[in-house]
Amino acid sequence: MRRSNPVLLAVLLLCGAAAPVTAAPEMHQTTKEEKAFYEAVVLPTLMTIKKAMPPAPAGWVVESESMPAPALPVQVAGEPGGLQYSYSIAYKRVEGVQEDAKQRDEASTELRKKLSGAAKAEIEVLTKKQAETEAALNKAHKRKEASKEKKLQKTLDDIEKRLSVIPQETVQKIAQEADQYLVKDTAVKIRVSLNERTAEFPKAKGYSRPKAAFACRKEGERVGLTGWKETETIILYGNWSEVRQNAYQADFDQPPFTPTVRTVRFDIIGDAVRVDQMLKKMSLKDIVEMVR
Repeated sequence: MRRSNPVLLAVLLLCGAAAPVTAAPEMHQTTKEEKAFYEAVVLPTLMTIKKAMPPAPAGWVVESESMPAPALPVQVAGEPGGLQYSYSIAYKRVEGVQEDAKQRDEASTELRKKLSGAAKAEIEVLTKKQAETEAALNKAHKRKEASKEKKLQKTLDDIEKRLSVIPQETVQKIAQEADQYLVKDTAVKIRVSLNERTAEFPKAKGYSRPKAAFACRKEGERVGLTGWKETETIILYGNWSEVRQNAYQADFDQPPFTPTVRTVRFDIIGDAVRVDQMLKKMSLKDIVEMVR
């Protein structure tokens, strides 16, 4: 299992890891107040989140996890009295993945051979017909058979049109027939962020989650011919408002060293059914009840 650097994590967490960084903040000697705040507030909160995470399903493992540092380092950056920080964990399916990938690759190869062969045969037939039509068209033109010439020209245009779409049509057919072999549900990544003030999730669709202010999803989609991008889910708890479509904002005061959680944000990547199953096994109540 890969674990992130605890010293680096502590610095990132307390400087607001979720916020965009425009310039590296200056390092300073950690104060007693900062150390006490971390030990009394930050660390217990992170451990509550960590303990609330569900176990890896059967056939899965925890691939990586952001382990809370037991204490702040000697030096930190920014203002460690802030309460914007996060925890993340990634699960990976190990059972059956190689077998699924092998089946996908073999099926895709066979589909390419079959459909490419069919396309090649059709192209050969059309090319021969094209040559014959062109010859007939030239004859009709020389004999000034306008009606026949018009008909042959229409046939030739149809042949050329068909020839132009066969390659793309073949690719689409391969993709459609390969859909059943795509390897899905291979990983779940969960990130829990506290006290964030903004969230955007373009092109997502809302769905219902108990006690959540907002919950949205982007369904999984194909990447290339045989790749798959898992479903993305965002769940917001706390006092959020939608400022525009799929854009949310939380408004609250948070003076330094305030041990209060105002918002909780979940960002989850994974198969929708699998995610919902894992949310049921998560001690979600322990996290949501931190919001005040």
